[in-house]
Amino acid sequence: MNFGWLEPDQLAGKTFPLPPDPPGNRLLLRRAQSAQPMRLQVGLAEWNVKEWKGRLYPARTREAELMDAYMQRFRCIEFNGTHYRIYPRETIEGWAAKAVHDAFLFLPKFPQLISHHSHFVNPTRDTGLFLDSIAGFGTHLGPLFIQTSEAFAPTRANQENLYRYLGGLPQGQTYFVEFRHPEWFREPVLSLWTEAFRDLGIGAVITDTPGRRDVCHMHLTIPKVLIRFVAARSLKSTYERIEDWMLRLKSWETDGLEAAYFVVHTGNSAPEMACYVIERANDVLGQAIAAPHLAQPLFNPFADAVQEGILPEEKAPHFAPVADAVQTSLF
Repeated sequence: MNFGWLEPDQLAGKTFPLPPDPPGNRLLLRRAQSAQPMRLQVGLAEWNVKEWKGRLYPARTREAELMDAYMQRFRCIEFNGTHYRIYPRETIEGWAAKAVHDAFLFLPKFPQLISHHSHFVNPTRDTGLFLDSIAGFGTHLGPLFIQTSEAFAPTRANQENLYRYLGGLPQGQTYFVEFRHPEWFREPVLSLWTEAFRDLGIGAVITDTPGRRDVCHMHLTIPKVLIRFVAARSLKSTYERIEDWMLRLKSWETDGLEAAYFVVHTGNSAPEMACYVIERANDVLGQAIAAPHLAQPLFNPFADAVQEGILPEEKAPHFAPVADAVQTSLF
């Protein structure tokens, strides 16, 4: 994801701490407090990456087998394909049938026909086609999210159309919205839409990207969160940000957060960074997520974090290559 991306030389020596919690977060979480532990899903935004063959996947994995291989290694996928087209339901059902474990979730993005081109004015037909299509994921359907364009400003008409549209979506499903136009994050607009989302039961995507700190707004509008983590590999600030997220999620879990979806956007190094996120979540949050095994990893993120003084050496797990990433299932 290029949104908010900064080149490594622009990041050197900088820190990107998470903003403090808005006052409404704790009240919202405690009202919805569940006796169940927080459910955490960690995944990537793509699976069909040829550079991952021989690293994340066995070297001889055929293209038609890449999704199968991905689903053996992660618990969720940010499903961007639906942003560009509405697939036949049978195609969706075929992908869902490949899931090797009940816990795997697809997180489909609303089509651009709706999120970018309609301005949320009467996209009834396209919405119906989309929802019918992704119903093919069955029990593997996770939260849906709407990514608005950078040109979608919070004019009165846009706000009214969006809230009307969100209010008309079918109940019983979790929805998140990602804003990109900077005016959405300035008062009084920020308070207005977060209050509207709480009333509607709509989640707010939190995008943690170095070049746009405003979109890392930290507002919870439902007791669930979708985090899109954009970073460059092997930078001290990357590991600092991950540690910040672990502590924030621990605090939110204590207050009653029900579920968190953490999607790693770090380009080619995403498998290595996802391993780091998973191991830190297991240590800090008491999760029991199996990290994928990598053959010939690009780098050792744990060694980097130790070298940068982020992670004590005794907290760095064994991170050695395995033969050709042979792995049948993580669950």
